[in-house]
Amino acid sequence: MENKSKVTKWIRDNTDLDFKRSTGDGPQIKLDSLFVNRKEAYEIRDLIYTYYTNSNLAFTDKNFSKTFKKIMSYKAGTKVKRDDMLDYLTKSVKKD
Repeated sequence: MENKSKVTKWIRDNTDLDFKRSTGDGPQIKLDSLFVNRKEAYEIRDLIYTYYTNSNLAFTDKNFSKTFKKIMSYKAGTKVKRDDMLDYLTKSVKKD
């Protein structure tokens, strides 16, 4: 199974995030595209995929679970830039 498909499957099986866009919801544009929408399954999948690919991490269910928890808890309730989230994840893996 391709790595992106592994992440997609894990999100479908283990979270309540939906891969369907709501009415009137389209791809992010301009300023909003800088921020991570933690309610959007596609964004979380792409974030995890990018992080694992750049950091040479194993695409495993156990790792996905740890990363998902970190994504959801990092500055919860506030908008976080995608690059800031990737920096946080990269730094946190060194501590694990």
